[in-house]
Amino acid sequence: MPSKCISSAHAFDPATRQVAPCQAEGATLAKGRRAARATGAAVAAAAALLEATVPGTGARVLVLTGGPATVGPGRVVGLDLAEPLRTHKVQQLLAPSQTLVSIARECCWDP
Repeated sequence: MPSKCISSAHAFDPATRQVAPCQAEGATLAKGRRAARATGAAVAAAAALLEATVPGTGARVLVLTGGPATVGPGRVVGLDLAEPLRTHKVQQLLAPSQTLVSIARECCWDP
């Protein structure tokens, strides 16, 4: 009988593809740089873990972050502090929001 808590390694293949490109960040940041935050990859990994462990059930992913996504899918702004964070250009925010919308659609898709 399959367990809800323990799954085989191949069940987490979608999650490992999202987490593999991420690298740990050092404790100190260079002056004039933002912290590397891969929020889109983290949300995708959380969704993949939920899909692999408890498919077809309702669940929520809470995103608690201390700043903007700066690397990976859903990147809002770059690592350089010289790049402005606040902008009135809709095109700059369209791609990050589409990343999260695609993850949400993937989670809600009913085969």
